Amino acid sequence: MLEKKLESLTESLKIAKEANDLTVSNIFGIVSEATTKIVKELEFDHVMTKDVAKDVLDTTISTLDELGDLTVENIKASNEGAMDAVEKVIKEDSVKIVEEFKTFGDLALDVLKQTAEGAMIGAKEALDKKEK
Repeated sequence: MLEKKLESLTESLKIAKEANDLTVSNIFGIVSEATTKIVKELEFDHVMTKDVAKDVLDTTISTLDELGDLTVENIKASNEGAMDAVEKVIKEDSVKIVEEFKTFGDLALDVLKQTAEGAMIGAKEALDKKEK
């Protein structure tokens, strides 16, 4: 699957070149979009970061070189695009984790509340029986 995504990245760069639209901002966008897709579809985890970034950048740099557009600015845009994508996915995942913790916290609080209410009812009943 990774190979297909990297091939798609190469194809996107070539299409932009053919359209005479291989600008720094488009390179950033193409690399960012490709990285996002790879990270999300491979159920990315932090262990994969180095390998995914290396593969994306290797593919991008070799394609840019093949197209005759390997410049410092384009390499920088590629790097920043990959980094931006990873950062966004991490932030999205963080939001999901926080929401899951909130849900778990709400559930735990509800269980504690019900347990306390049950204990109070049980204690009241025990006291009522003792008083009789």
